[in-house]
Amino acid sequence: INRLKRPLQSRADAFLAYSSYGAEVLEAIGHPRDSVVVAVNVSDTDRHLRAADQLSETREEARAALGLPDRFTVLAVGALDRNKRIDVLLEAVSGLDNVHALVVGGGPELPALRQALADRGIGNVTLTGPKQPTELPRYYRAADLLVVPGRGGMVISEAMAHSLPVAVHQADGTEYDLVRDGETGLRLASGDAGSFRSVIERLSREPGSATRMGAAGRALIEREANMDAMVERIVEVCQLARSRRVATPSS
Repeated sequence: INRLKRPLQSRADAFLAYSSYGAEVLEAIGHPRDSVVVAVNVSDTDRHLRAADQLSETREEARAALGLPDRFTVLAVGALDRNKRIDVLLEAVSGLDNVHALVVGGGPELPALRQALADRGIGNVTLTGPKQPTELPRYYRAADLLVVPGRGGMVISEAMAHSLPVAVHQADGTEYDLVRDGETGLRLASGDAGSFRSVIERLSREPGSATRMGAAGRALIEREANMDAMVERIVEVCQLARSRRVATPSS
């Protein structure tokens, strides 16, 4: 793959990176930083902001409607494959009586995860299976914290639009721009179950901290990490590439 990428990269006038991490990688392999434009990859943030505002339920009401216990609730959303590392979340919350984990999504790992819950007697996890996009706002409202134990990216901006803080180790790179450690969420140095457990336990004891980071995350989405900003950066990189091509025409 790299043999195919290098000739294409050498002919590029400008680069679009979907995170500052991606920009650093391009710079590290020899591309000038001023040839890279970062458009942070986000979901349809306007739609998620509207959905959050239109939902009148409180967190407690949303939990009751979903048949969940009224406890500190950690949420994971996405297709359940091995890269999502949901088994790490199960290990992290096992035995935490004051915490409930809510896993929304379907996929090839769902049967194995259900079997793991049964085999290990873990009773504080709900696996919902696949849900329609229109059903997700209530699940976001019911939660206190989004946990991203493995790969994933779009869900981060979705959750932040719903005022949820995010705990993440390594997702898709967008966490470097969206999850500002201690401000909009927590970036973990390690992705093991113990690290996630520590964060979950801490925030379950300090729900005010989770609420504060969730509000800061929503403000970040409204202010700068949204679909409008992403489109502006895409237009910017196109203009940059055109100006460079005009300035240095091919022979």
